[in-house]
Amino acid sequence: MARLSAHRTPGAAVLALASAGLAACDPASDQASEAAPASAQAPHAAAIEGETHAAIARSDEPSRADDDPPGLRLRPPPLRVPALEGHYQVTPERETSRVAQAFQFDAPIYHDPNAQRRVVGLARRNTRLAVDRYVPGEGCDRSWYALLGGGYVCTSDGFSVSSNPTPLGEELRVGPPAVTEALPYHYAKLDTPAPLYWRLPTAGELAASSQAPVKEQATGAHFVAMDQTVEVGETTLHRTVRGYYVRDQDLDRKPMPTMHGELLSEGTTLPLAFVHRDEATLLEPGSDRVRGTAEKFARFAVARIDEHDGQARVIAADGFSVDADEVRVARAVARPEEVGADDRWIHVDLDQQTLVAYEGDTPVLATLVSSGKEGFEPPLGVFRIHKKYTTVTMSGPDPDAGTYAVEHVPWTMYYWGSYALHGAYWHDSFGNVRSHGCTNIPPVDARWLFYWSEPALPTGWHAKVGVKGPWVFFSHGSGADTPS
Repeated sequence: MARLSAHRTPGAAVLALASAGLAACDPASDQASEAAPASAQAPHAAAIEGETHAAIARSDEPSRADDDPPGLRLRPPPLRVPALEGHYQVTPERETSRVAQAFQFDAPIYHDPNAQRRVVGLARRNTRLAVDRYVPGEGCDRSWYALLGGGYVCTSDGFSVSSNPTPLGEELRVGPPAVTEALPYHYAKLDTPAPLYWRLPTAGELAASSQAPVKEQATGAHFVAMDQTVEVGETTLHRTVRGYYVRDQDLDRKPMPTMHGELLSEGTTLPLAFVHRDEATLLEPGSDRVRGTAEKFARFAVARIDEHDGQARVIAADGFSVDADEVRVARAVARPEEVGADDRWIHVDLDQQTLVAYEGDTPVLATLVSSGKEGFEPPLGVFRIHKKYTTVTMSGPDPDAGTYAVEHVPWTMYYWGSYALHGAYWHDSFGNVRSHGCTNIPPVDARWLFYWSEPALPTGWHAKVGVKGPWVFFSHGSGADTPS
């Protein structure tokens, strides 16, 4: 007998662990991942966006002489809780005489009712959109309908239209993403090779290792997003968002990454340094005297950069220094000439692996990223975001694993071809290169950028293409020598 239960909202478990004072474990990530320190994995309190800050705690470590000051311990601030601006409507906000119900997994929404069939957006299966009227047109075997608020749907391509649509069967329903959370689904990496079932197997089929319900043997680096849990006999399975099933025993869970950036204000300005290693040593400026330590993803305001015995050192405004190779420094850069004085834009410094978002000339967010590794470097120059996906699945060749398939990458914004900015749930190594060309962003910051970036997705849409979003500027350092 199968027992079905919906997953809890992803962030609820994180907050529950934090409030109980328990340690949230981070299993070893996939290749090249760095382990996060235990103190960074279980925040003891949650900070609302706009109120994060670093704190230096005094302790008796490291050991010191009697005349030395107490040891400094720099820790990262508590994980920032996403603001509540996100919403994901699967039913119309207002009543209309007819509604369009998506029956394809990603049902297309068109720019015009004609044979060119230019796609401007997608709606996820089981979403209902308000219909304005029937419209004549070409390129649709059945009928075109205009949506209230813009766009057109074809009733022979992904949508049905009626006054009271028949609900889809349970096997076809898709759980909506939890867009009020930094991670909209529960995620895991498959211990490949592992079976991916196209339907729920019976207890007998599982016991006999039957191939009848197996869609394929997942291989390579394969990550899944899940929305339901099912018990079949003594075996626990999870339904993926796409509607397939995986065994719990084949999964390596992916918890929330611990890195998040800083929302900038008069009290938190650039330049800002982030520790990107497991631990950094705090030194007395101009000497090798140890003042203390800093945990991974701790951050501090930078006064200047000096040199000591041929080694660059970052001098903190609070009076200590750190070897430059232990931190990444987010700096303000000049606005590119393509960007208007009031435009929103994003700068990615590939040398420092940092991202800074701007409104005109004012920086508003600074964080760490992970851009493309050797052979997968992103393009240099100024681009513009033209596609926004709440989540999208990515796949391709991988030099180590052979192939990779990453389901429902959150908060994805494409700026040039297949290159995108997006959240990354599969590692916590921000500040170091590692991607297949896209720019990995901590999920909390990726979500913030997605909702900060205009235009917003229309109600009920999972994705919109052909947008004129923020500019994106990729450079090495300040970008003075970056080609346009």
